[in-house]
Amino acid sequence: MGREISSAPKKKNGIELGLEDIEKGRMYKAENAEELLKQILG
Repeated sequence: MGREISSAPKKKNGIELGLEDIEKGRMYKAENAEELLKQILG
């Protein structure tokens, strides 16, 4: 029995998505939760 080869792209897991966010600079820095929410929500 042979393996089937899928042409569908591999779905990324949470760690891979998080590392991709870091590489692309999609991060927030804040002193506390209130400041972070202000940055995110505007």
